[in-house]
Amino acid sequence: MNRIHKSCSGIFTVITAIIVIALLAGCGAEQLGSNFSGSTLPTSLGGTGSGTGTSTGSGTGNSTGSGTGTTSGSGGGGTGGGTTGGGTGSTPAPTSTNGIPHSSHVVLVIEENHMFTEIYPNGMPWLVAQGNKYGYTLNYHANSSVSMLDYLWLSSGSCHAKDKNDDPNSADCGPALRPAGTQDFGCNGDGCSVGVAGARNPATGNHITDDNIFRRLNAAGLTWKVYAESLPAGVDPTTVYESGAYVARHNPAVYYSDIYTIPNMKKNIVPFTQLAIDLANNQLPNYSIIIPNVDNDAHDGSIGQADAWLSKNVAPVLNHSSFQNGGDGLMFITFDECDAAAGGDCNGDPERIYTAVIGPKVKPGTKSNTFYQHQSTLRTILDAFGIEIYPGAAATTSEMKDFF
Repeated sequence: MNRIHKSCSGIFTVITAIIVIALLAGCGAEQLGSNFSGSTLPTSLGGTGSGTGTSTGSGTGNSTGSGTGTTSGSGGGGTGGGTTGGGTGSTPAPTSTNGIPHSSHVVLVIEENHMFTEIYPNGMPWLVAQGNKYGYTLNYHANSSVSMLDYLWLSSGSCHAKDKNDDPNSADCGPALRPAGTQDFGCNGDGCSVGVAGARNPATGNHITDDNIFRRLNAAGLTWKVYAESLPAGVDPTTVYESGAYVARHNPAVYYSDIYTIPNMKKNIVPFTQLAIDLANNQLPNYSIIIPNVDNDAHDGSIGQADAWLSKNVAPVLNHSSFQNGGDGLMFITFDECDAAAGGDCNGDPERIYTAVIGPKVKPGTKSNTFYQHQSTLRTILDAFGIEIYPGAAATTSEMKDFF
């Protein structure tokens, strides 16, 4: 009987030891794991353990997300390592700036020397059809009565020439006045080279150092190109004053100092044939200026010829995805001036010109009676890119927001 009692007592001791070990290996280890995250449990327990990590991360806007790691282990010898969570986000492009919808591609096309009534309603059918579909101006007036200066108004909001306050007998800027804060660089209808040796060559003429759209685009990290018809290929565009039907006075970019002081900027001035290549390769820049040659911009050729050129060469741009439904493309087709220099005050309608505003975000069929000038177009283009630093007179004018 005593032998049986001793035997049962031994069995009970063994069973008790097993239960204690089990409790320590389970609940006890779990408790240890919570207190000593990822630490090694006593090896005498004889168990095996594993560690798991969890992480969380969040990110908003331009901020970098943060994360925390937690670990737990079970069993002897268990280790655990948490991972660091990470989240990144990007700020979406602005939907609009001062009432102008954001655009990833803006195109400016400049025609020559015709007043509003010559174009509308029957002078240039393709162009007028685009204006009727999207929008056009009824009260848009050029700034100066010589071509070159209006290209400058579209690019830097000034004529950069003498006005009647400087010299009543040599008012190249007229009828406009040169805006305060902008300088006279001796510009006239032939360029910016008055009194400069080698004046006919843009590279050796005066270079405008005032603020301009090319500077603003460069500062914003946006791409741009001038597509100039008949510009010779493979040459420095700033060394060409005239070549066939190409004339530098219709290419504003070559007159700004930025083109000369910033490496590789001259490469942005290309022959018009490059446009088809860029469209085919989906490499249309953010900002494009299209300059037909003097035969096709209604300067030397007829307005019918100019309209046919637009329908053949500019219409393909409207097939770009940014100009389709849901896109954000924006195009202006305007005239430099109404040829008041050759024909007086444009039949009593001083410098009124036709301008079409085209794009999927333009309110269809808009007819604007608001008074606009070239600096209005400049400001609207900058707003479309979310740029709120405005050169010259663009700083004091209003956007063309009634088109949107």
